[in-house]
Amino acid sequence: MFSKILMILIILLSYNIINAQRIKPQKRSEVIITFRDSTIKADVRLHSKKIKIDNDKVYYWYAYNSISKNMGGFYGKLLDGSYSVFNKENKLIVTGSFCNGIRTGIWKRWNSKGGLVSIENFKKGRLSGECLYYNEGGDTLTTFRYKKGIIDGISCISTNDTVIKQKYNNGKIVLRKKREKNLDIDKEKNNSSKVNDDENLNENTSKEKRNFSIRAFFRKKNENDKELNNNSEIEKE
Repeated sequence: MFSKILMILIILLSYNIINAQRIKPQKRSEVIITFRDSTIKADVRLHSKKIKIDNDKVYYWYAYNSISKNMGGFYGKLLDGSYSVFNKENKLIVTGSFCNGIRTGIWKRWNSKGGLVSIENFKKGRLSGECLYYNEGGDTLTTFRYKKGIIDGISCISTNDTVIKQKYNNGKIVLRKKREKNLDIDKEKNNSSKVNDDENLNENTSKEKRNFSIRAFFRKKNENDKELNNNSEIEKE
């Protein structure tokens, strides 16, 4: 009888040991940081020993009940997984994702009324693809395309009833080439002065309007980012 009981105990012990070996260790854990006007909920990576550091990337990490960031390095636990920020009314104002401390995927921001402020796409920590920015009424104000964190491609800026399209190449504005006009000799002699004055006026007006719209957008965007950053601790690179 004793031998049977001993055999059963040995079998149960062996079964528990085998199951314990099959259980994978936990990779992530959720942290909650509470401020006077906001609350952050973020997933952190528990083990970061095998992470290969890229000196050109910004890493976000958690330690001492705070989230910090460093270029090309980190201390503590890397953010890894979902990231959300709520204001003091428990309304969602920021949501996004991290992969090994680097921002990735779709990031959305809202104002205090729940209206969209921006939808940005990140790839390996940099803005990539189409990014949308909205005005207070919820209408699309600006559409930018990014490549490795730099504006590249066709961008659209909406001002009142006007939509301005601008092409960028590696962060620089691509100026449109002037179309050559074939004018008769007589018309060129009589109207060249007027044509040149009108072209210069239209070109300068269009260029001034475009530059003003771009400056106004980035000024407004920086103001919104600064207000959101004070709540979310996530700043733009």
